[in-house]
Amino acid sequence: MGMHITGGHFSFFAAPALAGYLVLASGTWRTPYLAFAVAPIVFGALLWFVAPRVQEPTAPGDRFAAFREIANVFREVGPIVSLSVVFQFGLAAVLAFLALYFVDVRGISPAIAAVLFGVPQLVGIVGSPTGGWLSDHLGRRTVILGALTLLGPTIFAITVVPNELLVIVLVLFGLLWAMRSTVTETLVMDSAPPGRRATVLGAFYLVNAEIGGLGAPLFGVLAQGVGLATAFAWIGVAFAMLSVVVLVVGRRL
Repeated sequence: MGMHITGGHFSFFAAPALAGYLVLASGTWRTPYLAFAVAPIVFGALLWFVAPRVQEPTAPGDRFAAFREIANVFREVGPIVSLSVVFQFGLAAVLAFLALYFVDVRGISPAIAAVLFGVPQLVGIVGSPTGGWLSDHLGRRTVILGALTLLGPTIFAITVVPNELLVIVLVLFGLLWAMRSTVTETLVMDSAPPGRRATVLGAFYLVNAEIGGLGAPLFGVLAQGVGLATAFAWIGVAFAMLSVVVLVVGRRL
């Protein structure tokens, strides 16, 4: 699973870099938008031809069984997964405004800010398989709780360290972020019956995406009211306090 997710991290790093190159080469922002609109159509057609034609037979059964399985998984791993989702709420807000924070608050040039924004994504290529390897040896819950405990202070550090140390903090942030997300998804799948893993993981993605989608606009409202610098300072402190909560209650989960 960790090796699989590296593709996602690399794409989030490579796509902005490729978009910037296309803008410079063509002199217009229309080029990357057009290219990135055509690419999914082309690769979707390619996938249609190369995908296996084998389909597992599905026997008719209780149509509400999937909902019961999701409820069972929530009862088993719900508390620790919920903590991970709460972090995702704040992480979505931080990532959405991170480049703007670097430019407007830290005084970093837009080009350097774009590179700094891609650092956590690039590091995730290493963080995802590392998290998977650690979870195979130390257990899923141990890795998740360890990552959540360290994520708060790391995000707080982004708001206080000098610009010269930002790369180091962002590398650590990328490692912990990738480890948390990869191992959380694996824990969810481990807790579901083999025949329901896709359904349960899909339900988790739905919740995780919707929660994260709420974080960015709410943080935007906060930043508009108190200023971007103050908003980042507050969310850094909030993350640090949340990590303390994880450290205190983690043994019970």
